[in-house]
Amino acid sequence: MANGSVRALAHSLASTRASNALREHLWIVPTSQSIHIIGVALVFTSALIISLRLIGLGRSEQPLSIQISRLARMLFFSVPVLLVTGVLQTIAEPVRQLVTPAFWLKMALILIGLGMVYFLAESVRRDPHRWESPETRPPWSRIYAVVNLGIWITVILCGRFIGYTWMKYV
Repeated sequence: MANGSVRALAHSLASTRASNALREHLWIVPTSQSIHIIGVALVFTSALIISLRLIGLGRSEQPLSIQISRLARMLFFSVPVLLVTGVLQTIAEPVRQLVTPAFWLKMALILIGLGMVYFLAESVRRDPHRWESPETRPPWSRIYAVVNLGIWITVILCGRFIGYTWMKYV
């Protein structure tokens, strides 16, 4: 993934005023990373609870349709926070982010994961009563739960791998 044009773009971005300014203020990147981690925790917790309920392992007094609606909103509320903090980190350290395949896999999986959550939330919104009982849920809901959870776990792992593998691609 780290072909010459991506490397050139990353190095070019690293030499911009914005990138230099973000690196000069030593508190910006760690603060951004901390906020980013909180956002990731919100996204993952939402996906985990949804998946556990769909698999039948989670229990709640709240109907599944209402819980999915609330958790999907929380997940989508976290996305702008993740976007802003992620862009800040990418501008501050573009070579570290852009050259590694883990970054690009993470971005692709985020898009897939968000699309899946949107699809589920819309399916539940259209027919909320169908989702209240495991017997009436669509047969694909358990498969969805496992795949969705796997995607968000892989997103987290890719995020961690960026920091440990980027030097290999410079």
